[in-house]
Amino acid sequence: MAVGGGGFPGASLLTQLFRQLTKPLSKRLVEYASQRPVFRRYFLLAPGRLYHRLEWSARLLMSPKDVAKQIVAFKLPPIKEEDAIELGSQIMIEVVIFLLLVLLMVMDYVRSQIKSARKEQAIQAEIDELEERKASIMRKIEEQLAKQKELRDELAALERERSFYHQIDERMEAAIANLDNLSDGSGSGARPDSSDDSTRWPSDRREDERNL
Repeated sequence: MAVGGGGFPGASLLTQLFRQLTKPLSKRLVEYASQRPVFRRYFLLAPGRLYHRLEWSARLLMSPKDVAKQIVAFKLPPIKEEDAIELGSQIMIEVVIFLLLVLLMVMDYVRSQIKSARKEQAIQAEIDELEERKASIMRKIEEQLAKQKELRDELAALERERSFYHQIDERMEAAIANLDNLSDGSGSGARPDSSDDSTRWPSDRREDERNL
């Protein structure tokens, strides 16, 4: 079979290989159809005859006008029942293989979607864990800030208390210094001469009077 210039180079080889591989399965279907009239009629004969009509119509459309007129002049050539069954079996095999390929593609798509969903779930779980760790760290930071504020308040209170006591100490020292100054001033005064009554202490004069 010649391959068209614009076609895939290995298309003919793949087609022949596909037909060789499906021949045993086609024979099994024909044998099964010979024992099942309903299956043979509706699943092999009907698709085979329909395909034969469609192929004939396609030839008419693709043929030149003069050749098409000559073909139309003839009636649709009938297809033998054996040929229709074989053609129908080939169609069924191709449909089954196509459905299997579609099923494999769907399964691969579903598998990739499940894998992607699991990956997204893992990423989302990691993000949630990071968010939770961030929230925990923020709570700890807030607690530390609150403790620092309490410590600053306590330090400020202690500083005020220390300043208050310092002022008291300064006042007490000033008062003690004043008392010391007063004591030094009263102690340094000279007692008057005892011979001079005008300059004697009253207590001394009373004592002299008692002695007399």
